[in-house]
Amino acid sequence: MRNRLDVAEGWLTPLVGRRTELGVLLDCWERVRDGTGQAVLVRADAGIGKSRLVASLCERFVGQPHRSLKSLCSPYTRDTAFQPVIDLLGQGLGFVAEDTPAEKLGKRLASHHLSVSGIKERCMPQLNKDCLPLK
Repeated sequence: MRNRLDVAEGWLTPLVGRRTELGVLLDCWERVRDGTGQAVLVRADAGIGKSRLVASLCERFVGQPHRSLKSLCSPYTRDTAFQPVIDLLGQGLGFVAEDTPAEKLGKRLASHHLSVSGIKERCMPQLNKDCLPLK
C-alpha cells in the first residue's frame, strides 16, 4: 500500500519536533525485540504529521528483520466498519487488489494447509444433512 510519503521517498525533509513521540515508538520497538508484543495507535488531526512520524520510524528498521503492515483511513471507506483491520488481515494473508474472491479463499485455506476440495468433502455431507428444504 503506497501513500504520498512513499512517492516522496528521498525528497522528505528531516522530522522536526517529534523527538518525544518517536522515542515512545522506538521504546515500543525495543520491547518487541525483547519478545513483548506491542500495538500502537497513532491518532491526531489531519495534517499534523502522523504519516511522517511513522515513515521516520520505519526508516530506522532498514536492514533489521521485521514485518511491517500498513493501513490507511480514507473518507471513501469511512462507512466500512473495520476497514483498516480488514486491510491488515488481507496483507497478512498475502491478498492483493487483483485477487478474486476464489483466490482469496484459496490463500486463506492454504494458510491452514487446506484446499477447497478438502473442505467440500469434509463439510458438504453435513451441510446437506442439516439443511431444511424450502418450499
